[in-house]
Amino acid sequence: MKRFIFLRGLVQNVPGPGILMRHNDEDDIFIPVRGDHVPPARTVIVPGNMRPYEPMRENRFLLTFPPIFNIPEDMIRSAQRPTWFGGRWSSMSVVLHDPISPSMTQSMYTLIQTELINSPFEYLLQILDPVGQVIEEWSITGRIISCHFGNLAYDSDDLCNITLIITPNQDGVILNY
Repeated sequence: MKRFIFLRGLVQNVPGPGILMRHNDEDDIFIPVRGDHVPPARTVIVPGNMRPYEPMRENRFLLTFPPIFNIPEDMIRSAQRPTWFGGRWSSMSVVLHDPISPSMTQSMYTLIQTELINSPFEYLLQILDPVGQVIEEWSITGRIISCHFGNLAYDSDDLCNITLIITPNQDGVILNY
């Protein structure tokens, strides 16, 4: 059976309408088309019921904290999506970059001193597609239960990070879309 390479994935059968171009003896390149697309010369239109496939990527997300936290979106290094385990929502980890300026250490320390860090807050986790459109959005209400200011080592060139552990309220996790 002939295989078709579809964008970044491999499709065993022709998935639907699109352009089929010769790649080599084993594989062909399949490019999906819309009704208004005019294919280039020397291509074959493949009829059928096409279903485009683009996987979600871990590096396409935005995490928005309340403005009072003073955590810009570009300072977030990594975040976990919500996890349902044992009948309840599990704690989530968020890792922040800790640049010299603006200091995330100072921002987090101020939150600890004012005790705002113990208050429930709502933040928004958005998963993005390749062009930056929101394809999944979580509204999460919870509180920060731990703030680890990171490790230091003379034998390391790693960047400094701050790790937050957030415990969501059990009724405070909503998948908007």
